[in-house]
Amino acid sequence: MKDKEKELEDIAWRLIAEAKAEGSPNRRRRLMQEAFELVRCASALREMNAERDANVAPHALVDSADQKPLGKV
Repeated sequence: MKDKEKELEDIAWRLIAEAKAEGSPNRRRRLMQEAFELVRCASALREMNAERDANVAPHALVDSADQKPLGKV
């Protein structure tokens, strides 16, 4: 899931760069607000994933039928 978080942050940085070059204060403000929202979403995703990973028991990562590791859930 790290790819989605990184993707959101990359888009946010592109919006910030666009805002810096924007002449209209209203458009610049809107771009920065959108960038901030994307960073907040990425942060929330990262936090949810960390909580989920912390709550997954080690035995939950093994398929009970054939005892093969499933990898990250």
